[in-house]
Amino acid sequence: MRVDAAGGGEILFAARLVALAHPGQPAPVIGLRDRPFGRAGPMLFDLTSPPGEPARQFQVGGKTPIKLRDGTLVEAVRLDDEKRWQITSAAGQEPLVPLLDTGSGPEGNLSPGARYPKHAGPSDELPFTVALEGPVIRIGPAPLGTPRREEVVLTGHGANVTDAGALELPGAAAGLVSSSIDGTVRVWDIGSGVQATPSPATSDPPAAVLSTMTYQDRLLGLTVTAEPDGPVAFLDLDTGEQVLRLNDLASGAVSAATCGWVPGIGAAAVTFVFGSAYFWRLSDGENAAMFRSYAYPLMVGQVPLEARYVPVAGRPLAVTFGHGNKAVVWDLAGRRIHAVLGRHLGLISATACGVTAKGTHVAATGGHDNQVNIWDALRGRRIGHLRIAELTTYLRHRDSGHPAAVNLVLTGPQTVVLVLCEDGKLRIFRKRKWRPGYQRTSLDASGASSLVVLPLTDGRTVAVAGGRDGRLRAWDLDAALAAIGHGGSGIPPLMDIETEVTITSLCAGPADTVVLSTLNGLAAFKLHALPAPAGADQGTRST
Repeated sequence: MRVDAAGGGEILFAARLVALAHPGQPAPVIGLRDRPFGRAGPMLFDLTSPPGEPARQFQVGGKTPIKLRDGTLVEAVRLDDEKRWQITSAAGQEPLVPLLDTGSGPEGNLSPGARYPKHAGPSDELPFTVALEGPVIRIGPAPLGTPRREEVVLTGHGANVTDAGALELPGAAAGLVSSSIDGTVRVWDIGSGVQATPSPATSDPPAAVLSTMTYQDRLLGLTVTAEPDGPVAFLDLDTGEQVLRLNDLASGAVSAATCGWVPGIGAAAVTFVFGSAYFWRLSDGENAAMFRSYAYPLMVGQVPLEARYVPVAGRPLAVTFGHGNKAVVWDLAGRRIHAVLGRHLGLISATACGVTAKGTHVAATGGHDNQVNIWDALRGRRIGHLRIAELTTYLRHRDSGHPAAVNLVLTGPQTVVLVLCEDGKLRIFRKRKWRPGYQRTSLDASGASSLVVLPLTDGRTVAVAGGRDGRLRAWDLDAALAAIGHGGSGIPPLMDIETEVTITSLCAGPADTVVLSTLNGLAAFKLHALPAPAGADQGTRST
């Protein structure tokens, strides 16, 4: 949950959270925006508002008590000797201690120099230690040796976190509330399921998931770090546990990577580095083979590009782009180039792969020439193409024909192509049944640069987009397709979450989960089954 606490872009000088205890009732929570200059009282935010309703705010400092939604009366008292305000109960109870008061910190394995609020220490309700480090909240095991995850990192605040405290959430074993100078207050459902086996390498912050594969009934993500010298590793995308580290390989050396089954090696990661391709066994993380690719750095932006794995039986392929106006299909069994995909007049900036209902392995390439080409990946022949934006639109705004991401949906009887463009439009194309060409519609995905299509367990298919502005949005793809031809370009998103952390890429996780890659680490959001109003802060964060 997110609450804006600095209306009109006003800067928070300090934010304090206090909890009022009532026997047998959940503790209501208030947020306090301090004003250190002048005698004006602070602004108080009642965070006990029902879901979907905005937090109420009050100017405090007078003699009239403030009544919260649950009936609690509070008032503000100015301590002139300390030049600060203190919130107390109007019933004459003891003053409410602001969480900004910190102690020396509990013993444990959290980073030195971090601040440890008293109210966020281990307790029956919150069996964790909590440290605030800039915009990041780190949760560690209780000092009593409780067998829990070694460390959990909560990201989402866009600036330094000022306070954090435990609170009771309906139906949850533990909750945390935090405030930040970014002007927001967030409530985290960390629950009792925040567990994993300790791993000494989990402190290496992954910056991107380059590829995924199922291995021994676990969905693994091949990850790199923001630091060039960081490791390349496989993470279990269900628990966040590091499963395997690729030996003697640094993140900065990787230009593109994918993973899958390779004849003679088994389950493997394939990494493209400077002029060569290397195979790494998933059984032990060791290098198993290599071949000369003569393909040099394929870097775009701050993270490597994804290579696409094509699971042709006995002859798996990989598709890479970043070679100008061409994409290359690699024969992973023969260790050589299989085909070159051209026919673009501009830079290729996105690719996607899939298998049709007839068993044809296809690839899609999106270029800066306002075109997406559809290929038979095995034969290396173009079998279809489409224009991304209308010609007049493209001539006026070139970004409308520059794809940031392409995705294919081939599970139904028709081919569906999704193109996320640099002008902020998510353009959706459905191949016509009885005549050539595609039907089209578009959605507003302004600010997005990454796209993933996710089938939900309730039978729906959603398109999820995220970008460097930190917004995570999802649309019902079936509803968007049903609206083609009926003025359906205004389909509202099922969810719109302000994560306030730069999103570099997205991938589908297990059980209705989407995994966000960021320069600060990874975050997973489990999508709720029921649709939510546009703009509602839905989804449950896990790490």
